[in-house]
Amino acid sequence: MMVIDGSIGYVGGTGIEDHYNDERFHDIMMRLEGPLVSQLQAVFLLSWHFQGGPLPDTAEELDRFFPMQP
Repeated sequence: MMVIDGSIGYVGGTGIEDHYNDERFHDIMMRLEGPLVSQLQAVFLLSWHFQGGPLPDTAEELDRFFPMQP
């Protein structure tokens, strides 16, 4: 999972490991845009916090992770 600037998200696998070279396995990665990216960002932040990562202290500081979606 990857979120870029709160507006583009990627989920899935990149398939760059050596065991993908024989073409028996395929990995798929999807690019996401729109409101779904905010949900992906929330999942990342919850996981980050669960693993001991710091979160912003105020709602205003948290807003930077969730830009307005078109």
